[in-house]
Amino acid sequence: IIDDAFHDQARLAHKKYPKAPIVMMVKKGRKQIDVPSFVKVVEKPLKMENLKELIENLVIVVVVLGPFRIYPKTRQMVCIKTDEKIPLTEKEIEIILFLRNRFGQVVSKEELLSNIWQYHPDITTHTLETHIYRLRKKLENYEIRDFLLTKENGYSIETHGN
Repeated sequence: IIDDAFHDQARLAHKKYPKAPIVMMVKKGRKQIDVPSFVKVVEKPLKMENLKELIENLVIVVVVLGPFRIYPKTRQMVCIKTDEKIPLTEKEIEIILFLRNRFGQVVSKEELLSNIWQYHPDITTHTLETHIYRLRKKLENYEIRDFLLTKENGYSIETHGN
């Protein structure tokens, strides 16, 4: 039985050791379990051929950006306060991480198109605007506003006020 005590213990362990993996082994065929996003659930018995995959999956890259934890490998953004998972596409993750790496700066449309899609500056496209629009709509579903901003010359990320 997974109860509030497990969730509390898992959160405390994650807070104390944020880079340490937390693995929960469950009986094969067990129905979906409600666990925090940072807990890896594996079925037992664990076969040796699956051990390598498990170890690779435990090497979790976590990017903290304001009130969010971003897991590029699983394409999720998680609200730190609520542990609410926001699924993102590969390109949405790339946009957010590129803007994060240029935090405090306005990144031009041309620079994003060149670095994320490898588009030539002379190409006319609305790919970026479409992705930004969809990302904003997705974030608004989670009541996240003023995170991805349009500026006069491009885009930026703000982390206050969320």
